Amino acid sequence: MARLFGNICCEVTLPLGNPHDVEDETLELIERLGPHGGVFIGSSSEVHELVPPENARKMYSTVHEYGVYPIDVERIRKRRNEIKDRLKTRKNLN
Repeated sequence: MARLFGNICCEVTLPLGNPHDVEDETLELIERLGPHGGVFIGSSSEVHELVPPENARKMYSTVHEYGVYPIDVERIRKRRNEIKDRLKTRKNLN
């Protein structure tokens, strides 16, 4: 089983994004890296004082909800589609 790291951006997404941005980036990493083996997801560097607590909670809760094996890629894609209109920092990335 491969072990891969996925990093949620601690420069833009975590401190400046809304919880939907954090959820979307976390889901993207689970979707891309998770199905092929183990994945570790966390902040790209740290969860610093500029990160709103609700964004840190959203990162962890998304991993717990969607990062369970077997990874349900269709469920992730459906959720990403549901929240795409609520994105702030990631709105032009989808």
